[in-house]
Amino acid sequence: MKKLLLILTVLISTPCLGQNLEGSWKGIIEIQGTKLNLVFNFKEAGGNWSATMDSPDQGGFGIPMDEVTINQNKVLVKSKALQLTYEGTITKDCIEGIFQQSFLQVPLNLKCDTSEASQRPQEPQPPFPYQIENISFPSLDKSITLSGTLTLPDDLKKHPAVVLIAGSGPANRDEEIFGHKPFAVIADYLTRQGLAVLRYDKRGIGESTGSLRKTTTLNLAEDVEASIQFLRNHPNIQSNNIGLIGHSEGGIIAPMVASRDQAISFIVLLAAPGMTGKQILKKQNEESIQRSPITNDQKTKALNVAVQYLDYLAQTSSEGTSTEALHNTLDSIISINLAEDIFPQVSREEMIKSTNNNWIIYFLNLDPSEYLKKVHCPILALNGTKDIQVEANSNLERIESSVKNKELLTVKKYLNLNHLFQKAETGAINEYAQIQETFSEDVLKDILTWISRYIKF
Repeated sequence: MKKLLLILTVLISTPCLGQNLEGSWKGIIEIQGTKLNLVFNFKEAGGNWSATMDSPDQGGFGIPMDEVTINQNKVLVKSKALQLTYEGTITKDCIEGIFQQSFLQVPLNLKCDTSEASQRPQEPQPPFPYQIENISFPSLDKSITLSGTLTLPDDLKKHPAVVLIAGSGPANRDEEIFGHKPFAVIADYLTRQGLAVLRYDKRGIGESTGSLRKTTTLNLAEDVEASIQFLRNHPNIQSNNIGLIGHSEGGIIAPMVASRDQAISFIVLLAAPGMTGKQILKKQNEESIQRSPITNDQKTKALNVAVQYLDYLAQTSSEGTSTEALHNTLDSIISINLAEDIFPQVSREEMIKSTNNNWIIYFLNLDPSEYLKKVHCPILALNGTKDIQVEANSNLERIESSVKNKELLTVKKYLNLNHLFQKAETGAINEYAQIQETFSEDVLKDILTWISRYIKF
């Protein structure tokens, strides 16, 4: 799930050198005594370079960069939207450079991360015993094209199908994060067992057109509906046997779609919110603030600011509000809470940028129960006890109370699994990369067993 970057906000796998930068490069910046991890993920195709940035301590992943220039031993990376520049010099085993964002300018030395690529044992590897189709389909209003991958059992029969729905943020078709590709793992497992699986890049990500910055959860639900239309017209798909598997925000989208399409066969909710969007984001900010290296008094002030600012945003128009109004309101909230020392001007600027969009306003006012109570197909809701992004107990309880026909609902909680369904020690976001497991095999087996109760394949 998205996290508001409310404290010290600097916004928001892999062989390395020779002079080959392709891969993930990690470093740490220090701001007012607080250290933040940053990762640049470089890719090269046909002589052209691209990059994304991760800010794992703040929950930002796969943030696309606008410009990447490699000139001999010089590296230049820019994001216009974030007013961000990284300029560095390639040395023998690192990139030494300067990170700039708005008025912030700090040293940032990056080292190539070679550890993670060899520690993703679940990532599917060819040859594959099934068909792989690179597909594309139009959005409902035909304004954008969504691109993805359809995996099909290797025969000429028609098969039941599943659509995978990613969580919030700039997710590609594999829902790739820290070198993990959970959707590739899920698709591979289910297709080997006889299910067709469709996964696709979000708007403006990967090979899909459009802009994610202008997108709301409702738009993303409409894209799922477009993917279902595509599957129903595919010659190798059983059009009456299509289910949805949604992770995190995707776990809200699945019931949104199923509540409007009574032909959906089943939905699986992975770490799905049951609480309202405002409740989720408040809880996430509380968790993030408690883990921040500031005093208890500062934590109290920061949480008060976060809660009051979210309350204000939830009351604004669905079309957003002016940047000036956001500035004035945020400045007033910070002043009332005597929190000027926690929120320097650069942090306030980034808070405004990260929250002045339609997605946040729509999500704050989103209540999953409004859709769950209208779902009439079987529902499987799963979560882990180490999930700190969508806390298991409160959200699963709300899902249970929202579903009218309890006979349709199966709920299971897994001990020590995090938001990605990895076996975890703490559940913290910066732990995801350190874990070799991509997605619990026990959960995969449970999903398959449950689906087989309702569909033959």
